[in-house]
Amino acid sequence: MNGHWAPWEAGVNGNTPQDYIEAWRHVHDIFVSRGAGKVKWVWGPNVSCGSAVDFAPYYPGSDVVDVLALDGYNWGTLDVWQTYSRSSGPRTTR
Repeated sequence: MNGHWAPWEAGVNGNTPQDYIEAWRHVHDIFVSRGAGKVKWVWGPNVSCGSAVDFAPYYPGSDVVDVLALDGYNWGTLDVWQTYSRSSGPRTTR
């Protein structure tokens, strides 16, 4: 949701953080209303690197998220592999 390379993502087709949050909560509520109590809700945005946008405004809330995760990509090549802290650390280290 915090990329801009697919039609459902940040700023594409006018998508806003609030649209994403409402969609997440809507799907969550459908599961709850159907009694799906064993579902774990994992929120895993892209780390804010490269062309991903800040994910903080898209957080749907701790009442509808069970697990927090981050998805970091190593954009290095085979001869220049990036360390974990370089690909997933603070933006200032890039």
